[in-house]
Amino acid sequence: MNRTRSVVALGLGFAVLVLAQVLAEPPEPVAFGRPDVDVVPTVDGADGGRTWYCAGGSADGSDTDVSYVVTNLGDQLRTATISVVLSAGSFQTTTVPVEPHESVTVPASSVAASPTAAAIVEVDGDHVAVEHQLGPAQAAPCASAPSQEWYLANGSTAPGATELLYVFNPFPDPAVVTITAATEGGLDAPRSLDALPVRGQSVLVVDLGQHVLRRETVAAMVEVRSGHVVVDRIQRFDGSTRPAGREITLAASASASVWRFADGGAGAESTETWHVLNPGPNTASISLGPVPDSGGSLNAVDQQLAPGAQLTLTATDLGVAGLTGYSMTVTSGNDNGIVVERTVDGRSTTRRGWTSSLGAPVSAQRWAFGAGSSSTTVDESISVLNPGAQAVTVRFLQVTPSGLVPIAGLDAVVLAPAQRTQRALGGLIQASPLPVVVEADGEVVVARTLAQVGGTGASEVMGMPWP
Repeated sequence: MNRTRSVVALGLGFAVLVLAQVLAEPPEPVAFGRPDVDVVPTVDGADGGRTWYCAGGSADGSDTDVSYVVTNLGDQLRTATISVVLSAGSFQTTTVPVEPHESVTVPASSVAASPTAAAIVEVDGDHVAVEHQLGPAQAAPCASAPSQEWYLANGSTAPGATELLYVFNPFPDPAVVTITAATEGGLDAPRSLDALPVRGQSVLVVDLGQHVLRRETVAAMVEVRSGHVVVDRIQRFDGSTRPAGREITLAASASASVWRFADGGAGAESTETWHVLNPGPNTASISLGPVPDSGGSLNAVDQQLAPGAQLTLTATDLGVAGLTGYSMTVTSGNDNGIVVERTVDGRSTTRRGWTSSLGAPVSAQRWAFGAGSSSTTVDESISVLNPGAQAVTVRFLQVTPSGLVPIAGLDAVVLAPAQRTQRALGGLIQASPLPVVVEADGEVVVARTLAQVGGTGASEVMGMPWP
């Protein structure tokens, strides 16, 4: 059952007491390139609670107003404490119970009124996923941990475009960050983005278009010199050059040497591009390998990518123009970390709007989505890729008050090695939000696509591994 609640904000004194233990000490510093860094948000499958961090959005009646979707995947009652940042060190807080197998949607505006609405969501137990959304078709996971490095391989400050970075410091001590951009014109390191202070328990909004002017592609590298932060991107278009709309994306909290995409193929009326960022100090030898749904394989495209550079490749460059569906694996030799996004500029009647999504640097046997929607106004589809050498059997499950219920016709989908499948949920389920779990008897990669029906708006994200 979905419940959207209007909640009464509590005072600062209570908020400080609630958050004191969570915010007292930041985690140990994250080492650059360390393999055990969580590059994607992860649902906690162990005993104990988890804190989630949602950086982007507002609560002022604008088109970036954000809501938080808290989904209890387990069979025990959970309590979520949501604290929205008003200014440095000032919060408005509400506490909501989340019944077993239930999603609760909390608009930030029901907690506070603010031009920014970064939030800390503290959950008192495990098996809970948290997403934030700008609308039913624009949703993305919140972060399950802060980091000292954040990366985005794409974005745009071209005419008609606005690229906003939300840098959220959830801890009492101040943080210092430096933002560097990689564009089609090369590396751009504006002095105005060097050593930016981010006050404790505050969010800093950076309009990249004020510093990196009129660039079609703007990849961003956020280096945290002291402290720990979380970074979201909100990309907006005013309709003059692309369909009007906005999308929220959680940045990658580390680079990786392998990125997999379960969804590829944009259709004749849309444009698909791939963006690769090399944030490291060494030249990266990258390889992009598509596998079409029709079987067989295509020649991989190999490139050398200089330190601090970004690369944009079209569907034609990759030999996938005209394909209705394929998967993509992007690798970097010698363990050089890279970051990869897939962008679709949708112009068709079924998908209209700009999306740019990170791939998956990990595979897992179980993935969760807390938000999503399948209704008369939003279409949802789930894509699954088997990257392994053995066949796997995949189950699609809807999270309902009765538990995790198999979706009709999708309870035993067999995928051969390197095979993928994309399944539309519209003809099977009508629900909003629509929390979904995908599990397999081997490791897979899972993505969700949302598209506004009869209008403009879309998003695409990888799922959250659920150990």
